[in-house]
Amino acid sequence: MKYYTLMKRLSIDLFAASLFCFIAGMAWAVPATEFRYYEIDVGGGQWKYDYTLFNRSDPTLDAGFNIFDVILKFNPSVSFSVVTLPQGWNEISGAGFIEAFSENPGTVFPGTDIGPGEFSRWFTFEFNARLQDLPFEATFTNPNLPDEPLVFRSTTAQIPEPSTLLLLGVGLGGGIVIIRRRK
Repeated sequence: MKYYTLMKRLSIDLFAASLFCFIAGMAWAVPATEFRYYEIDVGGGQWKYDYTLFNRSDPTLDAGFNIFDVILKFNPSVSFSVVTLPQGWNEISGAGFIEAFSENPGTVFPGTDIGPGEFSRWFTFEFNARLQDLPFEATFTNPNLPDEPLVFRSTTAQIPEPSTLLLLGVGLGGGIVIIRRRK
């Protein structure tokens, strides 16, 4: 009986020790961003887009990777106007692009960069066409190499409307009820 217990214990210990061989090293986070919008039909073929820019970087691992510049790209034949920008931000625009940038480096007052884990609203633009998801580029400061900023490229995404979230909640809730009844 003791031999069986000893072998069982040894097997468990060897199995646990072998798991350490499969543990990966630390996966470094990569600075990332998200540019979400609400779309509003203002009539007469005009569309207003209220954007929120999220810095999805990890506040601990990506400390110092602040967003200070974002460029939206669209069809050059579309006309547009900049309605609002966050305080401390300015813009340069032309046919097919809008570039918004922070005028004050850093995140601590008076800085207006968007730090890791933070977001900024009030990027509002009006277009004479429905554009929906647009490609964009966000530029991050690089605390390790100040002269070499990082550029993140992606596409804007619409914020789900409340009815979509309600439908998702009802579906998940219904699934849970069905699973519990089967038990």
